[in-house]
Amino acid sequence: MKPQAERVPWQYILVTFCYFGAAGIISTFYYMFLQRKVGLDLGMIGKVTAFGAAFSLASQPVLGCMFSRLRKKKRFIMLYFLGLLAVLAAMTAVTADTVFFFAVLYGCLAIPMIGTYEIYLEAVCRQEQMGYARVRKWGSVGMGAVTVCGGYMISGLSFTAFHVFGMLLLLLCLGIVRKAFAEPRCCCGGQQVSFRKLAGAKYIKTLYLVCFLGMGSYVGSDFAYSAYLTQVCRDTVTAGQIFGVGTGSKIFLEFVFFMFVCKIVKKYRAKWMLLSVFVFSFMRFACIATGILPVVILGDLLHGVVFPVFLTVIFEYLAQIVDDSLTAGCYSVISMLMFGLSNLVFPPLLSVIAERMGFSVMYLADCALAAAAFVIGGCFLPDSGRNKSF
Repeated sequence: MKPQAERVPWQYILVTFCYFGAAGIISTFYYMFLQRKVGLDLGMIGKVTAFGAAFSLASQPVLGCMFSRLRKKKRFIMLYFLGLLAVLAAMTAVTADTVFFFAVLYGCLAIPMIGTYEIYLEAVCRQEQMGYARVRKWGSVGMGAVTVCGGYMISGLSFTAFHVFGMLLLLLCLGIVRKAFAEPRCCCGGQQVSFRKLAGAKYIKTLYLVCFLGMGSYVGSDFAYSAYLTQVCRDTVTAGQIFGVGTGSKIFLEFVFFMFVCKIVKKYRAKWMLLSVFVFSFMRFACIATGILPVVILGDLLHGVVFPVFLTVIFEYLAQIVDDSLTAGCYSVISMLMFGLSNLVFPPLLSVIAERMGFSVMYLADCALAAAAFVIGGCFLPDSGRNKSF
């Protein structure tokens, strides 16, 4: 095994920064795009979003299986970049009459874009001994930079110019990957990776359930935070300012914790590091549920801890409990549960709780789901690679 590289090549940093910047253009401003550019009302936005999310339930696992099966994985990710270019090109032309056709394309390619790249990046980093978190942290910076600057670009130029900028970022990524990135070795050993194997591996169903309850509910509650913050502040301007500063602070914390986690991930048992994510999630929701503004802000900053720990440790833990040929496919299912199914299940459920009993009770429900994920994982997930399934 090669010793871990002391420096990460700048090409990997730049591509990850630009790719997540493009992801921010496609996803972070999606609802604003549908409202302002396409001209949809909130009800129609909900229908279009759910329609596209339904297609992502199949597309993310399919993309993961394709990645595992194909030997030329670099060609796969380059073709995927071209698909995302098609998404951005379509965003410059979509209208209210064609938005449901666009939602199919968006659900199949755009919703899985972060999970698909993370699978490829983890495979390259593992092969080149670079440390996944050392590269992935620059993605948080890239998405944060676009999030901070995006509003100014849209108001100063237009959505079309914003999406063309995203296309330029992806073209830059495509060129650098083609010239400079390593070709991940195929680890399937001639085996065919199927959905049956992804669902049948020992312990994997428990991990799917834990991630859905703990991280799916976490992602699925994001829709409510800005409205809750406005209610706590009783002033939309102040809430907007706090939200903006909080976003920048969370990006900084993500960057710091990616560096921290990559140094300790090998020193502690992956199972308990994974379960610590749900402890931090519980603490975040408990703080937010208090309704006390300083505590709410402090709690929200724990997001900068949750995602770096989860995204770093989940690959390490999967490598311990499933065969290498199934790692990419299993993570793609987890990504689908977190970002696809969760957005179909939890927002309607949590919004009913918020409407009938208030936001605080809704966040306490999130605490209960995080606690359930911790207990189930602690009781039923294996603790080491001795239980690795094939």
